[in-house]
Amino acid sequence: MKKMKRILSVLFAVLMVATLLTACGAPGDDTESSPSGTTDSDTPSGESTPSSDGADADGTAGYLSDDFDHFSRDRLKIAYICNKLDWMWNAAISGYLEDLGETLNYDYTAYAANYDYDAYMNQIEILSSQGYTGFVAGIDDALALRTYEVCTELGVAFIAESTPFIDENGADYWTSVIQDQYNNGAECVKWLAENYKTYWGDIDTSKLGLLVLDFSSVSGIHEREPGCKDQFESYFPEAMDNYIVGDLVSIEGGFSAQGGNTLTGTMLATHPEIEHWFIVGLVDDWALGATRAVESMGMEDNVLVTSVQADAFLGEMENGYTGDVYVSACAVSSAEFAINMASNLVTILEGRATAETIWPEWKAEGSDYACMKIKGTMITKDTYQEFVDTHQLDYMVAQAQNG
Repeated sequence: MKKMKRILSVLFAVLMVATLLTACGAPGDDTESSPSGTTDSDTPSGESTPSSDGADADGTAGYLSDDFDHFSRDRLKIAYICNKLDWMWNAAISGYLEDLGETLNYDYTAYAANYDYDAYMNQIEILSSQGYTGFVAGIDDALALRTYEVCTELGVAFIAESTPFIDENGADYWTSVIQDQYNNGAECVKWLAENYKTYWGDIDTSKLGLLVLDFSSVSGIHEREPGCKDQFESYFPEAMDNYIVGDLVSIEGGFSAQGGNTLTGTMLATHPEIEHWFIVGLVDDWALGATRAVESMGMEDNVLVTSVQADAFLGEMENGYTGDVYVSACAVSSAEFAINMASNLVTILEGRATAETIWPEWKAEGSDYACMKIKGTMITKDTYQEFVDTHQLDYMVAQAQNG
């Protein structure tokens, strides 16, 4: 719990500002630069949706549950390179990656480039010269191709965090760990559709609106929006004229809680014909901003807010939130991300798998490399504590190692 509280304590300091470019193309040929080896997994390759915590692959290479003595070799050096470390999500991942060094036997450092892409690439080269051989790459669409090129040229092991190494045809050209984007968006609207009567009773659903707070220039976030739309249409076809995407790219500094606040206030004020609102923040900071906007407008009885990711929601719970506006979140575990990325790198650096052979059960059709998709869990003020308790790093490490 102390690690979760340590992470949550930075919540309200987080205001991330990003202007990202559209996705780059991928290289025509894949270059294998990691140490050679074989995987112990006999799971058949192909498109699948296995349990992302590795519980169904106990004893296989590439998971924390792998039965291997990581202290039988020299200590490794692993780094996390990203654009921001003061954003809640990245800070959480970095903290967990650092702690995992004591379990997986590696030294750790982290670096934030603050959207200086030249500095990002230069730091990879600097750390490589200092003996760092494994990199968790927190990339965006504009960084993906160059990161791949630099890391393969240096011959280091690397894995993408949150934004995948994916080409224009949708094929993965290196390993990644990302959210289950479409389904996580869909789960948010499904929860609202199945629970709104608890708060409002029966309403005229033809006058129900859905506002989705998006950031269209970041593909990994934007991919959540179709899941929201499809679910809303499935439950409320009569209300599709009230489906609105609020693109935070249109606001200066929009990738922030304040951006969510500003755009929510504008949309609600300009659509008085809509009597009740669902709001989905495709990033949790935006849902927090939307909640504050609803409260300032005195619309608490007419709006329900949820989000993909739950750090902001957990922060509200920790701070005693008792309202009925920000009512749920699709919690995605940053600890689960860190565990799988670190386990991947360590296994490759130990020579027991390669980027091409690891996690075959996570290879999509047409891809030579794995892309693990982490599905979220819907939580509320009544259920969040169970999620917190079962996603502490110490608990997850013990579960994996004890089977």
